[in-house]
Amino acid sequence: MTESNDKPVIRQVRQTEDRFLASDVFEAQARTFSAPNGKGAIREEASDIAIYHQCDVAVIGGGPAGCAAAYAAAKAGAEVIRAGFGRPQRVEMKGPVDLVTETDRAAEAVVVALLERERPQDSIRAEEGTQRDGRAGDRTWVVDPIDGTTNFAHAVPHCCSTLALLEGGEVTAGAIANPFTDELFSAARGEGAWFESGSERRQLSVTANAEFVNGLFATGFPYDRDGVDYRLVSSVWDKLCLISRATRRTGSAALDIAYVGAGRYDGYVVSGAKVWDIAAGIILVSEAGGHVSDLSGGPWTPDSVGCIASNGVLHDALLALVSGK
Repeated sequence: MTESNDKPVIRQVRQTEDRFLASDVFEAQARTFSAPNGKGAIREEASDIAIYHQCDVAVIGGGPAGCAAAYAAAKAGAEVIRAGFGRPQRVEMKGPVDLVTETDRAAEAVVVALLERERPQDSIRAEEGTQRDGRAGDRTWVVDPIDGTTNFAHAVPHCCSTLALLEGGEVTAGAIANPFTDELFSAARGEGAWFESGSERRQLSVTANAEFVNGLFATGFPYDRDGVDYRLVSSVWDKLCLISRATRRTGSAALDIAYVGAGRYDGYVVSGAKVWDIAAGIILVSEAGGHVSDLSGGPWTPDSVGCIASNGVLHDALLALVSGK
């Protein structure tokens, strides 16, 4: 903002898609944009940022920046999955049926390295052990390098790399990348939910279906087969199979909930999922016009033991089914 004749002059600088996608996260060498204004560079701990405009006050939306990092990191993780798929793997057991492969760890290393470079102030919590505390105490990335590891280990091509940004306990950006279908689902708060595959890019929306009998649903079973979470989801499965067109259990929570946002499923119920499994899908469904709650109908939080994600129209009916009413 500058002054002319004692009156403030406000000039709006729009961050166009080309300018935004020309950051090094999105392969800057492949794009061109206008030159810096010659005023030098801003020094950060991790990088030099060229100055393009100067003003007294800047209003900046955090959603797109988070989405850029999520987009790039999910795609990087998916490339590691693709490279390791079908090859002999070192497998370790984390529980009676929960496992981790060497590709999980390799994908996590790649995703974390990208986040450390592009978001050096943010904290990171990843499924396979990475715990990094950043300087921005209210911003944390939750990462699942391979969601659907059991599928991956058995050479079933249905898994993904997913991550999300939490700010103050709320999901503000997330991405889910499927290396086998070359599909990327991403969302940022207030920016909508988006699908990308090859040259296709379009905004997502949930279904408008209002009848169980016409619906396709999914559930996810937790690893603790003796716990209350398993019994709950097993009961929901039985009920949905009887009243819906079909019900699926595919082995990837992130893709299941992404498919709700993409209008492929009408609803999804899971109990016992971890925050990194479903956080990206939470914002995807919300930005696509759907509804997400915890299993009691309250707001979903990172500490919730499960969630119901739906097209919104069927949410109350799904909640009643889960609660047994």
